[in-house]
Amino acid sequence: KLFWIENTGHVPDKTASLVSANSDLSKNWGVTLALESNASDLTYGFSNPALSPDQSMVYFTYYKLEEVRGNKTFNEGALYAHNASDGSPAWSYHIGPMDNLGKVMVGSDGTIYVGSSYGLTDPYGTPPPAYPTVYAINPNGTLKWSHTFSGTDYYATLEALGSDRIFGTVTDDSSYSKVFALNLTDGSVLWKNNVNFYSDASSADIADGSDSFFSVPAISSGTSSTTIQKLDSNGNIKWGINYPAAGDV
Repeated sequence: KLFWIENTGHVPDKTASLVSANSDLSKNWGVTLALESNASDLTYGFSNPALSPDQSMVYFTYYKLEEVRGNKTFNEGALYAHNASDGSPAWSYHIGPMDNLGKVMVGSDGTIYVGSSYGLTDPYGTPPPAYPTVYAINPNGTLKWSHTFSGTDYYATLEALGSDRIFGTVTDDSSYSKVFALNLTDGSVLWKNNVNFYSDASSADIADGSDSFFSVPAISSGTSSTTIQKLDSNGNIKWGINYPAAGDV
């Protein structure tokens, strides 16, 4: 089965639908989504749908956004669960603003991992209205644990799911970007390592659920470059290869 979201609300007055289809793209069903406010004067974004391990449930997140001084402020968002058989809603869990955390990861035990993080502020490097938070949600829609960042960790992304930890990046959007790993059991920080570049870092792969490869678009000496770094299970940088091309590898 295939699942996607149509008419994703980026044009005002449009509604969004979750759709199920067969491999030949013939539709099984489509249901109109009931969001937290369904306001027509703001626009919406959605994550890609994700399936539960037994493929009985479909999960997705959404966020509402508005333009503030040219920057996106995400002030509404939730995780939704729908029955894969007919699209009927099962439950929802309020998360809040998502920015780069608008993705869903599902563990082998059925736990759903999502996060909230405000968009960039103006001027850059200033605190957002709330700190980013990573959530682990049980298959029945109840909270398993949450981890909220603090200090100058203003903006975060979720990147990859390992066998016993979840990886992401966090930054003050001004002077540093760190890679972190949270324990899947309780959300405790296993490690958080400064990757020495101010920029967004994105994961390329995870090997054996412990060692991680991260593609880090880096700005250095006024020129753009990309560095691939390998981190061991304790977050220590083992090696890095710098490429002159800008952007992700």
